[in-house]
Amino acid sequence: MCTAFCGLYSTQTKAADTKNEKPNILWLTFEDTSAYEFGCYGNRGVHTPNADSLAARGIQFMNAWSVAPQSS
Repeated sequence: MCTAFCGLYSTQTKAADTKNEKPNILWLTFEDTSAYEFGCYGNRGVHTPNADSLAARGIQFMNAWSVAPQSS
């Protein structure tokens, strides 16, 4: 009986912990830069290890649009 209770308690605790977790989001926006200036988008002539590492561990967008263009 104790084993069943401990197993049930640990399952409920784990489910409660995951419900309260917030996503870790980092949105990077660059001005006057194209995607082809980064190695993670296929340009083998540039060396961008930090951007490549972030792209490998996250989500990489191939298309993105903005409702308000940005300008300097």
